Amino acid sequence: MALDLSQVKHVHMIGIGGISMSGLAEWLLRRGIAVSGSDRAPSHLTDKLAAMGATITIGHRAGASQGADLVVYTAAINRENPELKWAIESGVPCIVRPVLLGHMMAMHPVGIGVSGTHGKTTTTGMLATILLTLGEDPSVHLGGELPLIGGTTREGRGRAFVCEADEYAHSFLQLRPSVAIITNMEFDHPDIFADIGQVRHVFGRFASLLPPDGTLIANGMDQGCVEITKKVSCHTITFGDNPSCAWWAQDIRSDGAGCMHFVLHCPLCPPLAVSLSVPGRHNVFNAIAAMAAASTLGIAPEDSARALLGYTCTKRRFERVGKTPSGAQVILDYAHHPTELHALLDAARGCTDKRIALVFQPHTYSRTKALLADYAREIALADDAYITDIWAAREADTGLVHARDLVLAAGTPHCHYAGSDYAALSGMLKASYGPGDYILVAGAGDIYRLSDQLIAKEEA
Repeated sequence: MALDLSQVKHVHMIGIGGISMSGLAEWLLRRGIAVSGSDRAPSHLTDKLAAMGATITIGHRAGASQGADLVVYTAAINRENPELKWAIESGVPCIVRPVLLGHMMAMHPVGIGVSGTHGKTTTTGMLATILLTLGEDPSVHLGGELPLIGGTTREGRGRAFVCEADEYAHSFLQLRPSVAIITNMEFDHPDIFADIGQVRHVFGRFASLLPPDGTLIANGMDQGCVEITKKVSCHTITFGDNPSCAWWAQDIRSDGAGCMHFVLHCPLCPPLAVSLSVPGRHNVFNAIAAMAAASTLGIAPEDSARALLGYTCTKRRFERVGKTPSGAQVILDYAHHPTELHALLDAARGCTDKRIALVFQPHTYSRTKALLADYAREIALADDAYITDIWAAREADTGLVHARDLVLAAGTPHCHYAGSDYAALSGMLKASYGPGDYILVAGAGDIYRLSDQLIAKEEA
């Protein structure tokens, strides 16, 4: 449907507490549009929206959208949801979240969509940091909270709209970018994609949205990405770790204090020494992708490198939330795919030579079952691992997989089933790990509650 927000006075949002939806709700509120919405549980995001004037309902009920001119819902909301069903039957216009995001992108001369199985949020945050630091005043929307903009969404006056482009439910096909990044492609979302072939096909469709004068920035170390660059009609830039890529990193190293260093080779400048304030080899390539995207706006790599020194992290991406009373460093991370766990553990190894404990909350039954062996391989790399119950998210428990299956598959006595009693788990971790040790709290569900308990001061 054509979307004319000038005629909309009240938007109701189903799933308003989601990381992306909450940001869109803020954007609507700032434009003077009344916002109401619902979610299954309260959170700091729904609290923030309520403080801004949104009407928040916990739980879903028919008629909750009454009085709204438009209903926006997430891809995780099915047609039997009582609110959505009532709105459709009552003739209220209903759109899925990415349609609204696409409308936001269309309001800007330059739309930059950051896609990929891994690294979308970080790369978007890095690019936003470059543009903001150098005075570009971009509009930004990402799937994580970026401290620099005070949340997930920012409306600027500049030419560029930078947003995370999500492949789940083919959402990014609602966007019309002029510049697109594909960080990588792997099999994920088994509830949507049957195999890696389907994943690559939909990313190819996303790349085909670029106009002839657009630019595709793709991972030259990923065969699927390389194949896509051969099929698009627009300009392409590849990035990676060897001279076959247009932009590539040499002499990649960690300084042992949580910072990465490398030498950048690209057509726009002589070899350039670049330092990052974040750990992990994967972040080197996220940074290069962001720098390449900034160059399409005329920003020199030297300036981008200087700006990137100010990037620390988005929330839940190797976020140093604090230390336990016993002195162990607590890291909160959104990692919920085996490759992301590998990157998390690798980054931690670059920061400490002490023990690393991984607390992992598997995300969705379908993903856990499909990638069980891959999860087990990565989990076994931690000095100690604690597996909590699976976070169902949008899925029902089929009984086909359990967190204990992951513990058994890891095949190490250092991997333990931890259930969902975060208070008990927190007490054990506080007593077991001390100065120099790292406790990695990973997952895309409510596992962040454990990190809060770990850093809480002991009561007198």
